[in-house]
Amino acid sequence: RGGASYQTCFQLETVEQEVFWTFQQELEAAGTKRGLLHRFESGGRLAPGAMSWIDVETRPRTMIVQAFHTFPDDLAIVKSQSLFEIP
Repeated sequence: RGGASYQTCFQLETVEQEVFWTFQQELEAAGTKRGLLHRFESGGRLAPGAMSWIDVETRPRTMIVQAFHTFPDDLAIVKSQSLFEIP
């Protein structure tokens, strides 16, 4: 009734090691151009640590928030997207 609306979706994906490291590199490259990137300390000597990247995009009466979080020990990626709209 004329109020704001909100939608969100998320996905947990476990991938092969090569795909995971490629995704981490792409995420790091994206983080140098836009959004907010945080690199966590590594739990081991050789493997890079986890990363989180958050990006906000605005359009007239709409805001989209995307986030990606990596978990190297599990070769897992969490992807989320939230959409906020006002009439």
